[in-house]
Amino acid sequence: MIFPLKKRILFIAPNQSSFVRNDIKILSEKSELHISILDWDSKWKIPLNLLTQILTLAFLKWRFDLVFISFGGLWSALPTLFGKLYNVPVLIILNGTDVASLPSIPYGSLRKKIVRWACWISYKYATRLLPVSETLIKVHNEYNGIVDADQGLLHFFPDINTPYSVVHNGLDISFWTQENIGGVRNKNRITAVFSNHQFQLKGGDLILQVARDLPYAEFIILGSTPPPKTSLPENVVFLGKVSQERMRELFFSSSIHLQLSIFEGFGMSLCEAMLCGCIPVVSAVNMLPSIAGPEGFVLGKRDPIALKELLDKILDSEITQDQRTFNRQWISNHYSLEERKKNLNTIISGTHVSNHSR
Repeated sequence: MIFPLKKRILFIAPNQSSFVRNDIKILSEKSELHISILDWDSKWKIPLNLLTQILTLAFLKWRFDLVFISFGGLWSALPTLFGKLYNVPVLIILNGTDVASLPSIPYGSLRKKIVRWACWISYKYATRLLPVSETLIKVHNEYNGIVDADQGLLHFFPDINTPYSVVHNGLDISFWTQENIGGVRNKNRITAVFSNHQFQLKGGDLILQVARDLPYAEFIILGSTPPPKTSLPENVVFLGKVSQERMRELFFSSSIHLQLSIFEGFGMSLCEAMLCGCIPVVSAVNMLPSIAGPEGFVLGKRDPIALKELLDKILDSEITQDQRTFNRQWISNHYSLEERKKNLNTIISGTHVSNHSR
């Protein structure tokens, strides 16, 4: 019996975020994966990284059937050009920051001229783009006012006509369960997740403003440390980076989760919190309202008074277990890792690859 050979995929990413690790796991099941994750944050390493890429890509036609890139950036331009040259398909995941430019925050890869040029080359000559949300193609957000309201691939690169398929991020539903987790849910506990450099982007400053007017509520910030020289309200705790197990435990002990982003590619922590039964409160940005679903709450403007009123309303209400169960089921039905796996495998299977001799 002759078994079909696995596709040989060159996988490129600038980091090992949770969704990058998920994709590596998915692709490894049916493909031979060569992973290239280099440090692109250190400027002095960029020339060495580019040289490393050239040495790998020089034999692209003979070594790989497909190139799979997570995030557009400096790391995606050469692989895309070599793929075009050698007729090797190139798929690029668009995650959010790679199709955004918000100088007022500042946020977005496209703020930087060289990175913007590299992204244009990548998106122009890729075989197919795979945004995690339809809103990454083109969106108009007025949550933070009209400044930087227009974002997305076609806003910045209207000449690009590369085909695209939306493939939402997916979550391991089985991990985000309450099995073997003790504790009681605190109806006044509110969580938010962001890193230090995302403090303004994710609404950290807004949360601190509101926390002072809601002394009976407890705000747990995961992923970051307190901003320097900032007087924190007594009811706000910054826990820094925590394990996924600890995050799961905190979500199950909390009542509300805040995702108050000025721009958001998807919203993984929002989905994780909802799987743990938290009531979502999100900004009217990108696809956050869609993820929050019919039982979620949407903040239309970046206004601390409006946020306080909304949180007061939720905290004063009687949230039922049915509501929390519905939130979990909503994410399970729409954003599972199994669904992402199915969609990625379908796209890869339908992408023409040359059967090179081995």
